[in-house]
Amino acid sequence: MNEGKIIREIRTAKNLSLKQAAGNDMTASFVAKFERGDSDISLTRFYELLDNLHVSINEYDLYRNRYGRQQAQQDDKEFMTAWQIGSATNIKRIAKRYETHYDKYQDENDNYRYLLFSAIAYAIDNDKTLEAKPVQPVADYLFVTDPWGVNELYLLRYATYVFNHDTMITMSRIIGEAGNNYLSDYNYRHEYMLVINNMVSRLFEMKEYSRAKNLIEFTLSRAIEDDWAIMTRLKFIDSLIVSIVNDDDTVLNQAKQLINIPRCLGFNDLAMKLDVLLRHLGEDMTKL
Repeated sequence: MNEGKIIREIRTAKNLSLKQAAGNDMTASFVAKFERGDSDISLTRFYELLDNLHVSINEYDLYRNRYGRQQAQQDDKEFMTAWQIGSATNIKRIAKRYETHYDKYQDENDNYRYLLFSAIAYAIDNDKTLEAKPVQPVADYLFVTDPWGVNELYLLRYATYVFNHDTMITMSRIIGEAGNNYLSDYNYRHEYMLVINNMVSRLFEMKEYSRAKNLIEFTLSRAIEDDWAIMTRLKFIDSLIVSIVNDDDTVLNQAKQLINIPRCLGFNDLAMKLDVLLRHLGEDMTKL
């Protein structure tokens, strides 16, 4: 987390100068360096800076959480692009940012995100081969944390790419049991739906059809209009499960036709879903 950028946002929002932010015990140059990320600051000086900006620690946390959400949204876009083209290098770049943040601020959440993105990049580099050990600290953290907040849901969303089979089964049970709480709370609903989207896709890939279908049916029964994009994906995967269980090639043939749908129509991650399907069925995307 870049604390300097947050301080600069607060200062400019309050229309205060660097000199006003510095007060009597710091210089404007020092504050400017901190805002740019070129200088660290002691905890004592940091609290003094907040006082000079007339900001309480609670107000600062509100700014910080908003900045964190903005950064996460940027990472989401960068990750999906990298995942779709199979670019481990670009995902490593995301991981490196979190590693740098962790080294600087010792925020354990940054370390967990670094571990996850590094593991995903490793899986891409090694033909989807997963190593459980590097991401075990993330699993351990999620197992002992109750209840899960937005941060934990965010971690789980990316953990679905790299958790092993047993961990995924346990996580799917936990997330399913807590579904009513998350879906009834606006602050958690969107992140929960993203977790379900990834969880169902991974369960499908692992041939855990019954578990995937249960999650789909539960989620769809409580979905609202704002969830239409994820609802469409879940219904699609549900159709694929029915097709496979009933040994019916109809939906599979439709899926092959959908590969050529332009991304501009909003199916940004459809290729990834189809790739999961076709790899599962032993098809070769390049032959279609």
